[in-house]
Amino acid sequence: DKVAIISSGFEGAMISAAALLILYDAVHKAFTSEAIESVGIGMILTGAAAAVNLVLGLSLLRVGKKRNSPVLRANGEHVLADVWTSVAVLAALGLVQFTGWRGWDPICAVLAGGKLLWTGWRLMRESFGGLMDEADLTVEKELRDLLYAGCATHQLSYHNLRHRHSGRTHWVEFHLVFPDETDLHHAHEIATEIEAKVASLLGDDVRVISHLEPRSAEHQEERWELR
Repeated sequence: DKVAIISSGFEGAMISAAALLILYDAVHKAFTSEAIESVGIGMILTGAAAAVNLVLGLSLLRVGKKRNSPVLRANGEHVLADVWTSVAVLAALGLVQFTGWRGWDPICAVLAGGKLLWTGWRLMRESFGGLMDEADLTVEKELRDLLYAGCATHQLSYHNLRHRHSGRTHWVEFHLVFPDETDLHHAHEIATEIEAKVASLLGDDVRVISHLEPRSAEHQEERWELR
């Protein structure tokens, strides 16, 4: 899982490097007057490549989000980066041909380079967060809302909620506090029901662990928590 996260960050670094090269080339073109040749053929070939890459990139993103795969999402972003580059080229060629002003070429290149630089930075930032097991605040709120509703239904309480992403897997752990007179079998059924709701909320690859404890022992610290 960590290898997948590192791979995603590497994809982001590659996109960022490409963005910097595009920006450098844009600045160079702004101070030179290079002729643009084969505009018609270039637009046709670039448009065809952009269409193919758009379908491929969106498919990779969709599957990556569905399977919670950072590698597939990063590959999708990488392919879509090529789409943005192609769109910038098409826009530059069209504007230069229509207006006759070559300044559109570096302007479109700067816009494309800026977009790619942002995409690369975002992938590297997400990769770093994954390596550090950074908590997702949106998921945190959804989990707390679900646990609060589930506990209210069965007149329980919860504490010690912990969760983190590790590659494709989301790990969740929490303590459920039951009245002392609750039958163990009944408590297990309730805990299993709440665990299933948590798993349904977060997707397919989820590991949910609940710790059951009586209300009289709610504030007692387990030895493993003191490590």
